[in-house]
This record gives sequence, C-alpha cells and structure tokens, in this order.
Amino acid sequence: MFFPQGLRFKFIGIVLLCISGTIFSTAYYMLDKERELLMDTARQQALSLTKASAIVFTNTLIYEELDMIDESDMVDYLSYYVADVMRTDPRIEAFTVVDKHGRIVVENTVRNDGRESAVPEAVNDTEIELIGQGVDAMFVITKPLAIESKQWGYCRLQFSLEDIEKARIAARNEVFAISGACLLFSLMVIGFSVDYLVKSLQRLSDAMERFTVNGDFSKPFPDLPERKDEIGQLQQSFKWMVKRLHREEQERNRTKEQMFHTEKMATIGQLTASIAHEVNNPLGGVLLCFNNLMKGRLDEDAHRQHVEVINSGLERIRTIMRDLLDYSRQSSLNIQQTDVSDVVHKSLSLLELFSKKRDVTIHVDLPEPLPLIQMDGAKIQQVFVNLLVNAIHATPDGGTITISGQAVEDSFTFLISDTGTGIAPEIQDRIFDPFYTTKDVGQGTGLGLAIAKSLIERHGGKLELRSSDSSGSVFAISFPYSEEGDSA
Repeated sequence: MFFPQGLRFKFIGIVLLCISGTIFSTAYYMLDKERELLMDTARQQALSLTKASAIVFTNTLIYEELDMIDESDMVDYLSYYVADVMRTDPRIEAFTVVDKHGRIVVENTVRNDGRESAVPEAVNDTEIELIGQGVDAMFVITKPLAIESKQWGYCRLQFSLEDIEKARIAARNEVFAISGACLLFSLMVIGFSVDYLVKSLQRLSDAMERFTVNGDFSKPFPDLPERKDEIGQLQQSFKWMVKRLHREEQERNRTKEQMFHTEKMATIGQLTASIAHEVNNPLGGVLLCFNNLMKGRLDEDAHRQHVEVINSGLERIRTIMRDLLDYSRQSSLNIQQTDVSDVVHKSLSLLELFSKKRDVTIHVDLPEPLPLIQMDGAKIQQVFVNLLVNAIHATPDGGTITISGQAVEDSFTFLISDTGTGIAPEIQDRIFDPFYTTKDVGQGTGLGLAIAKSLIERHGGKLELRSSDSSGSVFAISFPYSEEGDSA
C-alpha cells in the first residue's frame, strides 16, 4: 500500500491521529459515564417503585389473611393498583405478586417476549438482576413482602431500559457528529498551517538543491521571504554556509593551481634530468671517440672501433628520442577484430633467437579457441614483445617463461610469468613510471613499461603487476571481449 512520504502528510497524519484519538477517547469516556449515571438513576427509580408497591401489597395480603376483605376483592384491588402503577410509568413492563403459598395473585405484563427470568418459589431478600442487552435490557427487581421476620409473599418488577439505551445511542451519534465536524475543521486549519510551513521549507530545499546538485557556490543565494522564526534562522545559516563554502572553494582552487604548477615543474625537472642522463652517457662516448679521430693518431683497427662506438652511441640516442616521442604523442589506433593467438605467435617468432641465446624456454598455455578482440594488432604485439624481452632479461639461463590466459566474465586476461629473481617490493610501485629502469646503463630507456601500459589503457584494458617474489614475476594484461566476435 502506498503512503505519501512528504513532511506535509506525515505531520498532518500525526496531528490528526492525536486529535482524533483524544476526541473519540473523551467522547467514549463521557458516553460511558453518562450511561452509568442513567443506569444508576433507573435502578434507584425502579427500586423505589418496588418498595412503595411492596407496602401496598403487604398490607392487602394481611387484610385478606385477617378476613377483612375476601380474596376476590383483594385480587381486584391489586390488579387495579398494578395497572395504575404501570400506566403511570411506561417503563414498567411487568408486575407480579406472589403470596406466601407460592400462588400468583396478580400478574400484569405489557409484552411477553421471553426476556423475563423464571419466577422463583421463595425470596428472602431484595434482588436486582440486569437481563438483556441494548434496547432489550431491563432490571428485574424481586422484593419479599415481609414485616420483620414474617413473610406474606413477594413481588417482582420488570423495569425497561429501552429509553436509556435510545438516549445513549442518540447522544453517541450527536457526539460523533460534533467530533467529526471538529476533526474536519481541525484538518482544514492544520492543512493551511502545515502548507504555510512546508512551502517555506520547500523553497529553502529547492535553493539548497541548486547548490548541492550543481556544486557551484559562486552564484548568489536566491532571495527568500524574510522570516523571524526557526525557518528564518535556518535560511540565514544556509546562506552563511554557502558563502563559507564559496570562499573555501576559491582557496582550494588556488591551492590546486599552485600544487599543479609545482608538480608540473617537478615533472619537467625529473623528465629533463632523466633525458639528460640517458643522452649524456652515449654522447660522452661519441665525443671522446670523435676527439680521438680528430687527432688522427689511430691505426686502422682503432679507427674502425671508434667509428663503431660513435655509430652505436648515435643509434642509442636515436632510440631514446624515438621512445620519448612514442610515449609523449598518442598516434591513432587501427582498431579491428583481431586473432590474439596470431599476435602472440608473431611476438614469439621475433624473440625466438634472443630466447635461445639466453637459454630461456617460452611455454604457451592458452585455451582454445581464443576470443576475438577489438585491438590494434601491431601496437599489442609491441606490448607483448616489450614484456617478453623484460622477462627474458630477468630470467636466468635455463629458466622458463609461461604465457597463459583465462576468461573472466566479459574480459580476457593474459598472464606472463617468469622464473626470475622478481622485483623488489620497494620499487614495484615505480616500474611503470617513465624513465625508471633497473637495467644497467645503456641497456634500457625506462620507457618500455610506461608505453605498454599507455597502449593497453587506450584499448580499454589494464596492465598490472600481479605478483613478484624470489620465484619470479607475473604481469597481467586484461582486454574486454569483442562485442561482435565469438572466438578465433
């Protein structure tokens, strides 16, 4: 079942629940007390009628016993008296007189619908009994006809409570009608009051949402009706908070700009130092050999060796510059559906002689068939070659490199593991940084892993170091599945 969740409906519901509960509880209590009062009054009236009539009945029975009147006159007199009493008070539905021998002397009943209780054989004390419910309820009063300890019989009165019940029902309906009218009026007053309060809160909420959703604290706070109550205090507090957040945002932006500038200069300095270091090493050898050649005192073999050193140094400088350009610029990718197994085998064919020279075995353990992946085959081949070259360098003679793969949901992951000495924990976070290398001087530029990581991320994949310890390292390359391809 749906219940409105707004503050307006919650507040009105709670207040109405409290008011209606109070009104109807009070009405029920008052009606119950009024009924008790009316019932007690009716009981006293019925008892008074019974006592007064009992005196007449007792005297008449005594006269009959003393032969002051005969039995027929006694019956006629008592019948007339009972009829007169019942005519005087319509609430009396039945009146019965029984003598000491248990004979019914007089019995007058307005209606006989089975509600009266059975006539007892003897009565020793006054008894009051309530029988029936609702409009059919009545008091049955039985009183002995006695003077001191001697009895001449008893009388029995049935007193209807129909008028009391009808009056109670009428009063209940009237009270409920008045309560309903009061509740409706309260609902209208509460509705207008709550609507006035909620509209103010809604305007404040809309203003707050503008800032919380857009996050732009530079705009001025909207003008809201001025209030002197708690809502007005809330508005002022929020205005103050917006101004403070705006100032803090300005300070934070200035700090970020300063940090960005500082970091940029530090990066440029680090990059410049790395380039200078990488270039100066081969350049120093080139200059030394060039100076020796200029002196012209070298024999033919020495001359040839110096030329080879110069050529090697210049080639080294060109390689550094090429890797730097590859890292700094992002050439367009030729993305197409590619058979990854073909890329892997081409990479292995390029490294076959190099791996045999280092006495390193490359074992391929890939599932068949491999999924087709959207990629630039040439760029990914460059990544595989780079990772495999690093693995061959890190693996001692007689070691093994394993290329495996596994499918996980909508991606495929290649694992390249070696049996080398691993990567020290303190430098694992830096291996993908540009110009960072653990190789000897002249053996690497420190850009290979940085370029490989950049290429994989441009393909929507991920390159990471899964593990590295004394038993070797494991690199993972993850690619998303091709949306069009099935398998190779």
